[in-house]
Order: sequence, then structure tokens, then C-alpha cells
Amino acid sequence: MLKASAPATQEPAPAGMTYTYQWGYSSGTSSTWAYAITGATAPTYTVRPEDIGRDIRVTVTPVAAGYVGQFKASSFNHAVRV
Repeated sequence: MLKASAPATQEPAPAGMTYTYQWGYSSGTSSTWAYAITGATAPTYTVRPEDIGRDIRVTVTPVAAGYVGQFKASSFNHAVRV
């Protein structure tokens, strides 16, 4: 199981701050994030057999009323090769 951590936000963080998550992968032949994994929107992701050979990464976006958060994505240097 892979687990994302929430990125740092402005201080103080806005009231009611939550985070959205989207796990995705690259085919391994591209330096760009090619595919979002359908339904993989939790802070954890359980690797599946079809993930073998893929570089898995996550994007985390802070969300709060009146706050426009900047998403943070794990880099391909820190992607997990399955």
C-alpha cells in the first residue's frame, strides 16, 4: 500500500482545510504523468497486478473555502516503480 502525505500550506492554514488526492502512472517510457487511475482518490493506494512495470505517483491539492491551493505532485524521481 502506498500512502500520500499532505503538502505544506500557507500558515496559518485556512479553517476547514482538506485535501484531494489523485493517483496516476506513467508507462515508464515518458517523463510525463500519462494516466490517472480511475477511482484512486484516497490518501492511500493499494497496488494492483496491472500496475506492474508502471511508475506510480500522486497529486495532492489543498481545498478550503476562499482558498486557491496549489497542487503538489510526487516527482518521477520519487515515483514508485512496481
